[in-house]
Amino acid sequence: MFRKFAIREDGSLAGPFDAWLHTPALGSLLERVGTGLRELTEVPAAAREVSILVVAAAWRAPFEWFAHARMASAAGVPDAVIDAIGRQRTPELDDPVMLVAHDVARELVYERGIADATFERAAAVLGERGLVELVCNVGYYQMISGMLESFLPPLHPEIAGPPPVDEAG
Repeated sequence: MFRKFAIREDGSLAGPFDAWLHTPALGSLLERVGTGLRELTEVPAAAREVSILVVAAAWRAPFEWFAHARMASAAGVPDAVIDAIGRQRTPELDDPVMLVAHDVARELVYERGIADATFERAAAVLGERGLVELVCNVGYYQMISGMLESFLPPLHPEIAGPPPVDEAG
């Protein structure tokens, strides 16, 4: 389902991929990093997607949100959690791995660092390797958001971004 949105009717690529075609060697490396973050890490898919959604919601990046809200749902992230993250609210999470992924991503995106208590909790839940992988994931998707919001690739009409932020919250 997602692939039909990654390739436009004229055959060009959507999302960050179109911009990467202007620098093929770098684009290829960036795609490999993305593949590595999906396939070679210990962080479970649901937690990884939660962290990506935090980034997409912060940047209000429609393409990234559209793609990863679906991937998060497929990985088992509850719809209420996806909606809360999209509204930049703290979701109710019972899963300690998803919760720490959310908290680390949120602090990195909004505070530009991780508080000591969050760092210690994340290291205990994810291990050192998992924490490094999570921080790399957040950084990678911040770069993707920057690409998307800099070059503003045309979006398929069915692509919608995160829900509006609640002014009261």
